[in-house]
This record gives sequence, structure tokens and C-alpha cells, in this order.
Amino acid sequence: MGEEEIKQRLAAILAADVAGYTRLMAENESATIAALNDSRAVFRTHTESNSGRVVDMAGDSVLAVFSSAIGAIKAAVDAQEELAVRNKEVPEDHRMWFRVGVNLGDIREASDGTVYGDGVNVASRLESLAEPGGVMISEFAYQQVRRNADMTFADAGLHEVKNVADPVRSYRLVGSNDVAPTLAALALPDKPSIAVSAIKVLGRSEDLEEFSVGLSAELGTLLSHIRWINLMDEHDGQRDQATSAAFLLSGSIRASGDRLRVQFQIKKEGRLVSNLQVDAQLADPFATQEELANEIASRVEAAVLTYERDRVLANKREQDTAWGKFILGYAEAAKNDLSTYPQAKSFLERSVALDPSLSKAFGELSFISFMMAWIIEPDGFEHHIDECTRFAERCLAIDPEDIYGHSMMIMAYNVMGRLEDADAIATKMLRVAPNHRMALALYGSCRIFAEDYDDGIDYIDRAIRTSSREPMLCWFMTWKAIAHYGKKDFNGSLAVARDCTLQFPGYYGGHRYQGLSLAQLGRIDEAQAPLAESFRISKMGMPASPKPKFFSTTYWELVLDGLAKAGFST
Repeated sequence: MGEEEIKQRLAAILAADVAGYTRLMAENESATIAALNDSRAVFRTHTESNSGRVVDMAGDSVLAVFSSAIGAIKAAVDAQEELAVRNKEVPEDHRMWFRVGVNLGDIREASDGTVYGDGVNVASRLESLAEPGGVMISEFAYQQVRRNADMTFADAGLHEVKNVADPVRSYRLVGSNDVAPTLAALALPDKPSIAVSAIKVLGRSEDLEEFSVGLSAELGTLLSHIRWINLMDEHDGQRDQATSAAFLLSGSIRASGDRLRVQFQIKKEGRLVSNLQVDAQLADPFATQEELANEIASRVEAAVLTYERDRVLANKREQDTAWGKFILGYAEAAKNDLSTYPQAKSFLERSVALDPSLSKAFGELSFISFMMAWIIEPDGFEHHIDECTRFAERCLAIDPEDIYGHSMMIMAYNVMGRLEDADAIATKMLRVAPNHRMALALYGSCRIFAEDYDDGIDYIDRAIRTSSREPMLCWFMTWKAIAHYGKKDFNGSLAVARDCTLQFPGYYGGHRYQGLSLAQLGRIDEAQAPLAESFRISKMGMPASPKPKFFSTTYWELVLDGLAKAGFST
């Protein structure tokens, strides 16, 4: 084919395929083929009525191009709406649901109508991220329709696309004023939803207006990573019917000199759920946006969790549902008390037995299994760490973008000695979520275990500054203490460890590095009590224990030296 036969142009691309097609074919091949042909006819009708052209229908897919993003999105919504209505007449386990992705981008079009290029690759990736019956669109497409009052979008975060250099931001279509409730219901499962209104600037300041826009964008990105809460977008104060049942986050920002105060309210059906206030110094605008957004996002998650826990506890019937058991288990695990983990695990195991699609429940099970391996039952390390990785893999199989699923894989790989694998995941996670506290902290931990202590401390510090409500803050602080101890900055490690112990007296790490640091500083009498308490909490890392696989021989010798000075030797 000659080069002159290829045209390059901007187009909107719709990519769709069937969710669970292999299962449907295995159960009833002839019925599935018939349903597929009927569904393709629906897509063809709505494509052509919105000035589009069907390019291909290979396998169980549909690929179409349009001259405008609005046309492509309207065709997607119209087709999904009609298919949802048709599915009402079909037994639930035989229903055919499509995932749809829409992108606006460059395509290369051959004379026979075939299309290629990054624009098509991105649309296909977005389709794979959509929920069955749902529509996912790219940021370029979103910019074309974001002011459309009939459509509401939720920021779904950044995602990598094969052969595309930079991650692509995506938005989930959650409904519109003229879309049937069946489609909205598909996009809004039982988990809670939150709509975020624009942050109001109090006073007149162009700089503060610009800062507010950046803060809103950063906050939306971080909220999108809380995978057990649906993030919805509220445009110009217009809220559709689906949003009325959601939590509503609204706030204001004002400045006095270089001091900022951000105040937020969380409401549910018009009733106040929580007031949030965060103060900050406006030294570096980007750093301050990162700090504020992480702090607000973590407080929002804590407030919604408390509300959901109280709601479930007040409703016996709700406690028997998969969601109810997940909330009860998650609330127990979030207490950061080792004694609550067996009860939390029991709730979560019953949750996934009732609903195997709850990715967050598998993520929490992975964390509890890690704690069993590393702290609670180290004698059963191999069993528990295997369970940890299996739960994390189940989490990521359901939701490949789950930050906590990736975090657990990193932590498991580190303690298994697979430091390069852990670092590869952490590097990728940081690229996708560059300002998320977990991405910062886990990347920092990998740098510390590679003995790049200063770089690791920088990333951990960024995470700590934004993590006052993060249940894993005790881990962040311990990793920082490990780094200072490795640098032989024993005063530095002592300061961090003491702070950790004050905030998390039930966690072994603060006690451990407080005792080791005191021993290295010659304060032997003071060192013995915190070390004894650390070994009471966890036997991992005792003098007779094998060297942890993430420590070098040199580092472990420094640990043993501190233990010996304090009177703890083999």
C-alpha cells in the first residue's frame, strides 16, 4: 500500500466489545451469536444516526469513527440505553453487556476505510476499563462535552496505554438527564458516590483562583483512586437525579498573607455529614496543592467510611449483604489495632464469598495477610505471604488500577526479596499517580531498601506531609527511621521512631528503631524497654531470626550491633 493512500486526520473513535463473551459462548453458542448480531445492529443504527461510520465488527467487537466527540458519545449512550432495555427481557445470566470506550485523537485512515494509530489504541484501552453496560471517555473527548448539562462524568484517573508514551486520563459516564435509569444504575453500583463542586474563592485574587482550579483537579485525581467510592463530577452546580443520592463535597478557600485555609463540608441528601478544615503555608503552590489535596482526600475517605459503618451497624439487613460485611471488615482493619485483624478478616472473607467482584475487599484481605506474615504469625510467613499475593492479584484482576492492590504487591515482593520486581511496580505506580501518598511512600521504601537513603527520605517526607489520616502512616514513619538508621544518623532515626511510637503505640516499628537508635547513641538503659516492647508485639527481626530479605548484609549487621549493645544477642 503506497504512502499516498493513507490519510491522517482527527476523529472521534468508539470501541466496544462484549463483557464475558467467552462464558456466554460456552453456555450457548447459537444464542450468543444471535444476540451479538442483534446488538451490532443496534450499534450500527446509532452510529449512522449520529453521523458516524462503522469500521469493523471483528469477533465480539465494534469499531466506529465519527466527526465529533459529541456524536460518538451520544451513539454510545443511545446504544447502551437500548441494549439495557432489551436486556430486561433476558434472564440475568444470559444478558449481553458491552463495554464502550470513546476517544478523540489522530487516526490514520487507509483507502479501504481501515483505521490505525494511537487514537484507536486509546479508545480500545478505555473500552477495557469501562464497566459492563458503561462508557469510558478520554480527557480530549471530555473537554468537548464537559459543559453539556445532559451528561455527568466521574474522573477515573490516569491509565497507561500500550505504545503510548504518557498515561491517559479517563472519565466515566455516569448518566444524563435523558438516559434510562437502568444505565445509570449499571454505572453506580451499591458502593457510595461523591460529587465534588467547584471550590469557591473568598476574596478577590487571580492567583488564588488559579490555585483553586489546580487544587480541584488534584483532589479529583486523588479521590478517583479511592476505588470503593464512585467519584462523580458536578458541572456549574447542576446535579442530576443520580447525584442526589450521593455525598456532596463543597468547599471554600481564603488566604491571609501566605497562609491558606480550606474549609469543606460533606453532605448526604442535604444533611451535614462532616466539616473539614485544613490550613497550609503557600510557599510552593504545587507542593501545597499536593499536600492539601492528599489531606482532604484522606479525610473524605475517613468521613464516608464512618458514615457507612454507622449506617450498616444501624441496619441488621444491611449487615448481611456483601457491601455491609465489607464495610464492617474495612472499619475494623482501619483501626490499626492488631487485635482487630482476625475479626476484620472474617468479615471480608464473607464479603467476597457473597460478591467476588469487590476488589477493595480483596485488597484489605491482602493487607491483613501481610500483617499476619510479618507481625502477627511470622512462623507462618510462607503461607501468609502467599495468601497476601493471591489476594492482591485477585484485587488487580478485578480493578487493574487499584493503588492499594499494587501497594500490597510491592510490600510482599520486598519482604520476599524480589526488590527489582517491587521497584518496577512502584516506579509504574508513581508514574500513574505521581502525587498519591501511597505511590510516594512505596516508591520511597524501594529507594530505601536499595540504600538510596536520601532520595527515599524525600519521597517518604512528601507522603508523611499529606497523610495525617492514612492508616499506613506508621509504616511510612518506620521506613524513614530505617533510612536514617542506615545513614548512621541515629538522632534522626530516634526522632522519627519516637514520633511513630507516640502516634501508634501498638505498632512494633517505632519501638524497634527507638531502641536501636538509643543503643547506638550509648543510652543503653533507655534502649532496652522499647526493644522488649517491639519483640512483644512482633518476633520478626529478633537476633536469632534470619536476615530480612530486603536488608543488605551490611545493614543487618548494623541492626545486630544495636541489639547487642542493648543486651539482645544471639
